[in-house]
Amino acid sequence: MVTEIENRIISLAQDIQELINHEFERVNWKPDANSYLSQAGLQNGLEIVRDYIYHGEIAVAFDHLGYMITDSGIKVPENYVVRFEQLSNK
Repeated sequence: MVTEIENRIISLAQDIQELINHEFERVNWKPDANSYLSQAGLQNGLEIVRDYIYHGEIAVAFDHLGYMITDSGIKVPENYVVRFEQLSNK
């Protein structure tokens, strides 16, 4: 059973993954080697977050979500940042 906080992490990860996917689409899913998008764990970030949660690694899932937000180079809407900060206070 997934808890409320786990659902909130997954929900935000879904929203962030959509933004990341949009950036991947802009480069035909072939980012330049020097691009932020070339980093591991971004193209399948949502899957990674879900996997950590389903294996009881909530803190690691949250850390990966933070990585998706800060290291992807995407412009993150302020309300997503607020949601992330609210999760960090839980």
